[in-house]
Amino acid sequence: MNLSRQLSEIVGKDNVSQKPDDLKYYGLDWTRFYEPDPIAVVFVRDTQQIVELVKWARTERIALVPSGGRTGLSGGACATQGEVVVSFEKLNQIKSFREADNSVVVEAGVVTANLQAFAEDKGLFYPVMWVAISQPTPVAFVCCATA
Repeated sequence: MNLSRQLSEIVGKDNVSQKPDDLKYYGLDWTRFYEPDPIAVVFVRDTQQIVELVKWARTERIALVPSGGRTGLSGGACATQGEVVVSFEKLNQIKSFREADNSVVVEAGVVTANLQAFAEDKGLFYPVMWVAISQPTPVAFVCCATA
């Protein structure tokens, strides 16, 4: 079975790309020091797809590279050795809000501007300002802040 068909069975045909422009765009972060060389890009929509994708990758012995906003400067989101890039941009829902402590649960692809607009609608202010306000950076911020 070919790669595209295998990935399509997991995430759906419309959520797999092997177009050269997509491979180049999603295969890099802001470092621009590396030549991207992914074999595919997949756009996951839920956690079950991620679970199935990781199982598939382990069985097939193919590395996965997560892709959020691609604003990193360390090369961590660069696919340079035939990996499959996993884009989280379609995981873009704000899942819940707890008024008691003003906490919010978001999916990995929620962009800063949308989180700020959500907070503003609640009469709150999300003070983090990123250069790439249209990129899914809140998750990266939380991961870095808690790691």
